[in-house]
Amino acid sequence: MITLFVDTHFKNIAICLYKNNMFLDKLVMESVKNHSVYTMPMIRKILQKNELSVNDIKQIVVCNGPGSFTGVRIGVTISKVLAYSLKIPIKTITSIEMVAANCNNDFVCVPENNGFYYAPRINLDDIKYMKKSDFETFKLNNDCGVDIKINYENLLSIVENKSCCNVHDVNPLYVKKIEALNDSN
Repeated sequence: MITLFVDTHFKNIAICLYKNNMFLDKLVMESVKNHSVYTMPMIRKILQKNELSVNDIKQIVVCNGPGSFTGVRIGVTISKVLAYSLKIPIKTITSIEMVAANCNNDFVCVPENNGFYYAPRINLDDIKYMKKSDFETFKLNNDCGVDIKINYENLLSIVENKSCCNVHDVNPLYVKKIEALNDSN
């Protein structure tokens, strides 16, 4: 079974393929503000490189955030369209869960342009956002895993026991309030 993984939650786009739950290949590219330009061509490239077609994909796993507002939407939308049109299962994983797999700190932290998303290791669903200036003070008093690399090779082991989602229920995970909504005009 071929599984496609799509991650567009921050500055890098990561596209991975797994065959029978074993890592097969990955493409990673830094793409500041161009995720919509590169994500689909990267999927096509990795499939061609491995002599596969889109119809060979039997499951999709997507990082649904938190992270870049637009980046997350792009990855989730592409994944939903593929899952829906191919009539295949889809699963989600958060960026916090991906980092937590390689982090033993009390708090798991994921950077964002102006701050950090973080959650206590004991409750990875309790995700909060903190600006960089506040986070610097926070990490002085707390055991924070920062700059932890995501191990895409072992990623499926994190989601193997998760249930598949209804494709219509897969949505970006937004934690940070949208700044435009904070205007008082």
